[in-house]
Amino acid sequence: MKIPIIYFSSSNNTKYICELVSKGLNSCGYESQIIPIQKIDEYPNIIQNSECFGIGSPIYAMNFTPNIREWMIKIVNKKIPDRSDKKFFLIDTNAGLPGGAILRAKQILIKSGYNFIGGLEINVPTFDSVFWVDYFDRVSWNINKIKRAFYFGKQIALKLQDKIKDDIIKEYQIIPFGRIMSSILGYLETPLYKLITKFMVHNHIKCNKCGICESLCPTKAIDIDKDIFFDPEKCIFCFLCFRKCPKEANYLKIYPNAEFFKGPNQIKGYIDPKEINPKIQDR
Repeated sequence: MKIPIIYFSSSNNTKYICELVSKGLNSCGYESQIIPIQKIDEYPNIIQNSECFGIGSPIYAMNFTPNIREWMIKIVNKKIPDRSDKKFFLIDTNAGLPGGAILRAKQILIKSGYNFIGGLEINVPTFDSVFWVDYFDRVSWNINKIKRAFYFGKQIALKLQDKIKDDIIKEYQIIPFGRIMSSILGYLETPLYKLITKFMVHNHIKCNKCGICESLCPTKAIDIDKDIFFDPEKCIFCFLCFRKCPKEANYLKIYPNAEFFKGPNQIKGYIDPKEINPKIQDR
């Protein structure tokens, strides 16, 4: 069985965790496939052809990112028979606030008949990994978190093989009123995010209209032919357009010379997923 994991990741932290989960699945004989949400249209029948699939997302406004949720809704609207036979699991890399996001996101698919079998919530050491700050020199990947991701994948595999009787593999916290609190905080955060777009600057003189930023934007918040370059109603502040611009035409007014976080391998304690099996022993 091939198990796809569809994910969105602007800093590559979520991608890294999904890769670790994938290695856990592989250790039990399953083939896995990591697919960025930006390329999901290249796999129109991926859900129909899969008995089990995973979804990975960072957290935006206390929820999975809008592009991931929109894709989940598309799955719901597709005519897929025998949905109860299709199992799914969720992965989120949050900024230290437990619970809520998985509880909210899973409802999208559960309501239409999909079978939720597990969730993994991991606090990455850099939290909001946009700009490189000196603090990152003092943090490291906790080996136990790396193990958790690997063994979550392994537990999902054993669950699929009926070797684990638990209804749900719960590698996430459930706090009282977590879903309600997440919803309230999400509504409060959204106006703040819109305000941030006022500090985002696009230098039209530097820009050569290569279109890289527009093609990378996960929510279609950029139109290089419009004067209002960053749509405040759509932008989720992943800063891919800042990180990847070859002309450095995008910047923040309040932080014009920012150095960007490039990926989890910049942090001490990182283990390459290709080397994960020999370095992690059974718990």
